[in-house]
This record gives sequence, C-alpha cells and structure tokens, in this order.
Amino acid sequence: MKPASAKAKGRILQQLLCKTLLSRFIELEPDDITSRSMGANGTDVLLSPAAKRLIPFDFECKNIAAFVGYSFLSQAEANTGKGRKPCAVVKANHKKPVVIMYLDDFMELL
Repeated sequence: MKPASAKAKGRILQQLLCKTLLSRFIELEPDDITSRSMGANGTDVLLSPAAKRLIPFDFECKNIAAFVGYSFLSQAEANTGKGRKPCAVVKANHKKPVVIMYLDDFMELL
C-alpha cells in the first residue's frame, strides 16, 4: 500500500471517530473535536478543553487490514446473552490487560 493510501485510510477512521463523538455530545461544536493531520505527533483526535471535560480519553486510531482481536470479540459475542454487550479482555505477558469492544457499545458508556 502506498503511504498516501495508508494515510487516507487512517484519516477516514479518525474522521469517523470525530463524527461519532460529536453525534454523542451534541452540546459540543464541530471544532471541539477534530482530526489531527497525518504524521503529526500526539493523539489522533484533538479535543478542546470543553470536550476534555466530557471525554476522559485520548485516542489513537489504527485502520488496519487484519486484527486478531476481532476473533476474540466474535467469541465473546457468541457467548453474550440477549440484551448484553460483548467485550473481550486480553492480556499479553508483562503487559496490562486491554479491553476490546465495538465502538457503538463504547459510545453508549460515555
């Protein structure tokens, strides 16, 4: 994949996250949550002070071809009861556990 194509793919995910957060927090203005330019240092989604008061997270976006975490989430989904949300907790040796869940389910928690 060409670098420009990879950056465009990443930008699409960042913009999706910005749009999703703005639709959840209707009290915020479009310039409160913005996508950082590709290659810039820091978090991928810039939050204004007002957005930071509402959203206690900083985001790193990775739009990749394949991710093994989906298989963990699929297994969790197969075992999830009616009206419940799937969530996978994964831990590697010498690392802290991480949580994998669907973006829509995460947004409901905010």
